[in-house]
Amino acid sequence: ALQQKLRWGVFVSHIALVFFIIYELVQNDSTYEAATFLISFLLARYAIQCVSDQVCFSSKVLYNLPKLSMLFLDEKVEEPSGLDVKKTIKIDKLLIHKILQSALNKRELGIQIQDIRFSKLSAYGVHCFQLDTTSKNGSNKKFYAKIYSQQYKFLSEHEFKLLNSLEPGILHPRVLLMENYQGFRCVLCEGGEQVNIDPKHFPDAATKIIAKMWSIPSTNKALDAFGRTDNSLLNTITSADIEILDMSTADERERCDINRLATEFVSLKDYVLQLPLALHNQDLNMKNVILNSKNDCQCFQWGRWSLEPIGVSLWKWISILNDEQILAALKIASLNRCDCNSVSLLQIKLSASLMALVKHIQKKNFYTAKDVAIDVITLFDRIKAEHESKNLFNVKEID
Repeated sequence: ALQQKLRWGVFVSHIALVFFIIYELVQNDSTYEAATFLISFLLARYAIQCVSDQVCFSSKVLYNLPKLSMLFLDEKVEEPSGLDVKKTIKIDKLLIHKILQSALNKRELGIQIQDIRFSKLSAYGVHCFQLDTTSKNGSNKKFYAKIYSQQYKFLSEHEFKLLNSLEPGILHPRVLLMENYQGFRCVLCEGGEQVNIDPKHFPDAATKIIAKMWSIPSTNKALDAFGRTDNSLLNTITSADIEILDMSTADERERCDINRLATEFVSLKDYVLQLPLALHNQDLNMKNVILNSKNDCQCFQWGRWSLEPIGVSLWKWISILNDEQILAALKIASLNRCDCNSVSLLQIKLSASLMALVKHIQKKNFYTAKDVAIDVITLFDRIKAEHESKNLFNVKEID
């Protein structure tokens, strides 16, 4: 009601200004004064419109304040809270050396550990070390060791349920041994050099890993046991989360698109969840990628994987990848899976953009989420238009 009254006020003020300019032209017959009043009219109209938009926007924020506060209180973040350094179990390199060397000797692999270097501590308390070793024949090899504390043992179980179901060495370095010792789980993997890729080039490397993930059929027994569409990360937001985004813009067209997305969100999400499922790694980033002996990229953190609609894994880079890169990854998947042959580029972009929307809403990046939401509804409109045109074409063929 307030917005409607303000619009009527703007309309009446426009009429008044027009009559005032006409009156000045008739009374003074001065082109200079007429131009002055015309400029004044335009500036006044712009000022009134700005005040109107700002008042409407402020009133909408105040009206939705309870809903907005609930969003901030009910934080939906899939990742655990940040690592508490004080509570982190400190692992001595001498202890790691003792555990791993003992395990290597038991298996009579003839490998001696020369040096252990701390590599990283993940946000989930997983300690990573790089090992330099020598063998009996004098050759030098590098290995990676991952140490899971008892608190995060579930991550290693989740990880190795996946890795044991896949061909070794494709997505993850080959696991040589796994040893339990005093509450720790030590995992030794074939090593390599940690990738030091320019951030601008990393999306291309990540896309190659993603193409491998897409190529794995979702009918694999281990994957099928863990991955279900009702557990999808896309289900972590609802239409109510979308509706709040219209407070991030004063543009009426953008608000209309956001409200339309909120209305169609359930059907849109159901459409995406019907796409072929593919492996998704939430920890795919530059810190977790290594190069194997064949100079091929691999990811050595798989504690948080799930089955998601194909395309979800591209959410970080969908805005910077070109169509050729995406289609190349999809082509690799299609060579290994017949259910990917019918997947289109628009469907991949929609799936990735929807995941990006989920992430930005979870992280409270509302202004970015607003832009992504508009991209999502635009992609969905294009897909619906394509389907309608195909149906119309098929009907004409039948006639």
